[in-house]
Amino acid sequence: MKSRAARVDDALRECGVRLTGPRRVILEAALRTRGHFTAEELLDGLHGAGVAASKATLYRTLGLLVEKGLLEPREFERGSLRYEVAAGEDHHDHMICTACGTVHEFVDEEIERLQSAACDRFGFRMLGHSHRIFGLCARCVSRGKHPASSSAALSASPPPAPGRRGPRRARPA
Repeated sequence: MKSRAARVDDALRECGVRLTGPRRVILEAALRTRGHFTAEELLDGLHGAGVAASKATLYRTLGLLVEKGLLEPREFERGSLRYEVAAGEDHHDHMICTACGTVHEFVDEEIERLQSAACDRFGFRMLGHSHRIFGLCARCVSRGKHPASSSAALSASPPPAPGRRGPRRARPA
């Protein structure tokens, strides 16, 4: 059985993408990273390990990994894009602390069941979803912290694209 990096290598070659030395290093570093990371954090880690990778190559390579379904981009707060290795069948949701920025991953079968039931009720075919809960983590609550710029965090979803209508209320099928 081929490793994930080898499968990516094959997929990129099939699309005519040359896997240069810097791209390979970025690919391997991204797939090794646990949790959520920004492009800047990945680049800092590479530079810290003595790897001379350019910012442009990093962003292009991350884009390719997202396109191939190996990384998933996540926007936990407006203007802060993070990546994580694609979950595949291991789907999870996120709780984001607006005071300290901690991201907690969780799985709740009841939430999944309710989302599925809602889709059935509205005749909607779900292809995937991203569930984010914003609030305060237990540590911040116990320390009496307050949410940092909660309005920015709560409006993490980008506005509708120009020419598209905003959200509308669904009606059951």
